[in-house]
Amino acid sequence: MWYTIRTKEVSLKSGFMTFVLSFIRIPFVEIVGWVFWWYGRGLVQVLSWWRNESRELEDHIHWKQWAKALFVPMYGQRDWKGRLISLFMRLVMLVYKTVWVLVWSVFHLILILAYLVFPVLSLSMAFIALSYWLYD
Repeated sequence: MWYTIRTKEVSLKSGFMTFVLSFIRIPFVEIVGWVFWWYGRGLVQVLSWWRNESRELEDHIHWKQWAKALFVPMYGQRDWKGRLISLFMRLVMLVYKTVWVLVWSVFHLILILAYLVFPVLSLSMAFIALSYWLYD
């Protein structure tokens, strides 16, 4: 479990109202605790995952190597045509990789925003459904 609730053993011997209130208190503590975990420790875990994914992407793309090799001729062909072709090909690859990183970043940003909005949206929809059910 992602957090612990310290509750004492409740039985009918300890009193009927204590028994009834324990069934109200424990779900309330669970819900409130879950909300604090979701926007606290859970959000930290999501952002840590995103940071690790970004580092792995940077290791996979190798932008620094592509930028360093931008004006180095490919295949050792040192005339102006070889340099021009290698420059053009490396620029195309840098543009392709940049667009790929932008798409990746937008996708992950949407995932993080969905993580933040999901509880609010689901609770508001539940309250709307409950109000229709109660007042219709």
